[in-house]
Amino acid sequence: MLKESMISVIVPVYNEAENIVDLASELSRELQPLSHEIRFVDDGSTDASWERILEAQKKIPHIHATRLAKNLGKSAAWSVGFQEAQGSVICTLDADLQNDPRDIHPLLKKLDEGYDLVSGLRSTRSETWYRIGLSRLGNAFIQFVTGSTLNDHGCGLKVVRKEFCHNLNLCQGMHRFLSVILIRRGARAAELEIRDRKRRHGKSKFGMERIFQLPLEWIRLERKFPK
Repeated sequence: MLKESMISVIVPVYNEAENIVDLASELSRELQPLSHEIRFVDDGSTDASWERILEAQKKIPHIHATRLAKNLGKSAAWSVGFQEAQGSVICTLDADLQNDPRDIHPLLKKLDEGYDLVSGLRSTRSETWYRIGLSRLGNAFIQFVTGSTLNDHGCGLKVVRKEFCHNLNLCQGMHRFLSVILIRRGARAAELEIRDRKRRHGKSKFGMERIFQLPLEWIRLERKFPK
């Protein structure tokens, strides 16, 4: 079924200039057999990310580019991407090259088994023990307060059927609860192990401050997307 479906890949970008061209080439190569589009959403980058996106767009016809006026966060970038996506299946992917585009096909295959959402599970991590510890702490909190059985809510690589993203306007920080929101909308969910590559360029945007923000983001979740 998915061979006949259009895949919309949404890539939020914030100061990832050195990664854009390589990521665009990898995505184009891996998605070649499928009907697809690649939508970069520049979340108010202050480096040359927008110029690199336009450079990639000239070479790869399936690339679409949207630029936000200022940095609004990944939740806002995803919301814009969901609204603009033309495909019946949406794939979210981080711009830092840590997600491997080769994992998109296995996720799509799993989706075709009857699921509505398949989220990546980074069982082997390439980051420092500090960042791995923060990630595990964040996942434990989300599992505790929401009852989610998924293990890796911080993974940016997911595939989901578009109908579950209809009119999905995420508040600040809601991207960390995306899987929970989709499940509350009725999505049948699964996880699949994926690769986690070392960051080649740039800096991670995840730190201890994000952990402290989780309780407030959970309160927003319960208000806007109650069980």
